[in-house]
Amino acid sequence: MAADEPDVGDECAPGELDEAPSLHLATFPAALAEPEEAVPVVVRGPLTSSPAEASLTRTSPGIRATVRALEHAWPELTEVGARTLAAQSLLETDGGSACWNWNIGNLKARADEPHVYLHGTWEVVASSAAVQLVSESNGLARIATEAEARAKGWSCPPGSQVVVFEPPHEATRFAAYRTLPEAVSAWVRYLREHVAARVPGFVTAVEAGDAAAVVHKLKLAGYDTAPEPEHAAGLRSRRLAVDSALGWSP
Repeated sequence: MAADEPDVGDECAPGELDEAPSLHLATFPAALAEPEEAVPVVVRGPLTSSPAEASLTRTSPGIRATVRALEHAWPELTEVGARTLAAQSLLETDGGSACWNWNIGNLKARADEPHVYLHGTWEVVASSAAVQLVSESNGLARIATEAEARAKGWSCPPGSQVVVFEPPHEATRFAAYRTLPEAVSAWVRYLREHVAARVPGFVTAVEAGDAAAVVHKLKLAGYDTAPEPEHAAGLRSRRLAVDSALGWSP
């Protein structure tokens, strides 16, 4: 794994692997100061000759900018709803420190769409599928050992295993965006079409700021495979960080 690229638990996207992905969750501080939005930094160039692959760029979207972009992309959202989704984006990107090319939702991309590749992308898959995924990967995937999964903090429910992928496997191909608003619009479109449209009550849960309900709806949509209590705790922590940065919200 490249030293400048953290482990990535990928999010599901249409046309990608059938297994639901996993979030890399940890214990986060309740308070998070609003950082000044940093200038994007190019970490490395493309790994392939594909004209659709962009340079891997570290981007640092501010909390306030993310909330405002969410409100613009999804006008029906209340302030609470926008803050709830902003908290989910912080959870997706380790507080923004692992946000690449403005992809705040860790959405995947097709080979003909603008994209980047990330080393050490991991997924939690059923044990029955893990061996097949590795055998079909042309040497670009391996099953993580139990010791490695524990050391990395990868949640692995019974009957499943962590598979680690390396570029240019399709599992390591993530969407690349030119701006934060472009990325937010794509994420909102995905949430509306592939979560809200499939699971009644998702928007209601988001608008209520109900972390447990939001996580349960995401689970029903196949958005991730992280244990619900752990995911909900992380979402609550990140929501507190959003409110700490922006001030209290009803």
